[in-house]
Amino acid sequence: TVTFKADDVVVATKTYTVESATVEAPAEPTREGYKFVAWKDADGNAVTFPFEMPAKDVALKAEWKLETYTLTFAETGDSTIADIIVNYGDTIEAVTGLTKVGHVFAGWDVTPPTTIGDLGENGAVITYTAQWTKETYTLKFANTGDTVIEPITQDFGTEIAKPADPVKEGYTFTGWEGYTDGMTMPAENKTFTAAWTVNEYTVTWDVDGATTEETYAYGAA
Repeated sequence: TVTFKADDVVVATKTYTVESATVEAPAEPTREGYKFVAWKDADGNAVTFPFEMPAKDVALKAEWKLETYTLTFAETGDSTIADIIVNYGDTIEAVTGLTKVGHVFAGWDVTPPTTIGDLGENGAVITYTAQWTKETYTLKFANTGDTVIEPITQDFGTEIAKPADPVKEGYTFTGWEGYTDGMTMPAENKTFTAAWTVNEYTVTWDVDGATTEETYAYGAA
């Protein structure tokens, strides 16, 4: 009789009545988290199948190898996270502390385990993808003359919704300092200051039909 044991549990027996009989391997046993390596005899030698049945009972024991997996991490922003090679049953620390300009880390698409269970076939590569939410920031507008412009709050990276041009008596608005067309929301609160040029006006003097003109900047004495 040939007895096949896996973890001290008999998974198969085969009985032969003649020495000339040939012993074939049974179906490979399975065990969660382990890969079957070979059947070994009482001396610890791996058995090659088929073999001729000896004139005695034979007990064979399954040898196992812990399954190994590779954990990889994608979309990690400004953080670099090395691959982690783990065995079934290992424990690992939670992967946290990721950073990305203008974003808040919101976890993983699938939470990586802290205790490694059965993650698939031996040698499997499992990828976990970081999830992010955009930060919001506030724009303020200064030196806006006679116009009140409320602050604007927007998500990082979105195109800035420029307000209507402000007005100021005696001045012409020339733009916002620090702003360029198509500019997107930076990863910080920001203040844009209105720039102005003073208007000039012409005064015409008429003395007995003779006229003269003088130009003055608004507010000038």
